[in-house]
Amino acid sequence: MMVDTYQKAYPNRKVNYRPIPIPNAQAEAYPKMYAMYASGTLGDNFAFDPSHWEFYRAVPQGLIRAVDDLVAQDKLDVSSWFSAFIDM
Repeated sequence: MMVDTYQKAYPNRKVNYRPIPIPNAQAEAYPKMYAMYASGTLGDNFAFDPSHWEFYRAVPQGLIRAVDDLVAQDKLDVSSWFSAFIDM
């Protein structure tokens, strides 16, 4: 449903939903995400739990980066999003 909502708001963009299988816990997905990032197949947007210590390791490695430029480019109103995640 989120993909459909996004596509309606931004019809000129294409979303390819590719879930990363997580057998037991989010932490099990991180090695695969690092491998996908290294091979250029991770994609542009993905879920990364900021409550895990791995989040803070991923930032300096470039896996996670600020979206400020993208928000400004599209003039997005982020006031409806959780401010804690925006501030990170």
